[in-house]
Amino acid sequence: MSTDCLTFEQLTQQLVLRGIALSTINEKLIVDDPAERLTPILDRAIRQHREALLCSSLAEFPKLLFAVKVASLGEDLERVVEKAEEALAASKISTTELESLVAVAAARSRQIPYSVEDMPLDQFAQSGLARRVHSRVLDEDVLFAADNAQIP
Repeated sequence: MSTDCLTFEQLTQQLVLRGIALSTINEKLIVDDPAERLTPILDRAIRQHREALLCSSLAEFPKLLFAVKVASLGEDLERVVEKAEEALAASKISTTELESLVAVAAARSRQIPYSVEDMPLDQFAQSGLARRVHSRVLDEDVLFAADNAQIP
């Protein structure tokens, strides 16, 4: 973020990374920044892209961005992108928003393993994930669960 002129894609990516949410009330754009991470550059970019942000489906878009941010596996990112494509087809998000989501997902995919099988054991232990595997030797299912996994 070395430049003062952010694209819509860069703006939305930075908002997600910083945990800043946007909403609207009567054509007014509301910025929810509980951690106070809004910089002057981001503030200017929000003002610059105000109309595009107001036209975007602020209800669906932040949910998808949040899902990208909290994804722990690349497999999860693929599902979010599929949901985003469905949201585009249903006119719940714009093409620009889809492109932004894909860019954020691509950046996130470089930070996380694609699947549980690619994850180091120490990372799995803290991931909150669980996997059921069928053992041919035991002829039954075996559950592998992280230390903090919640199993129904």
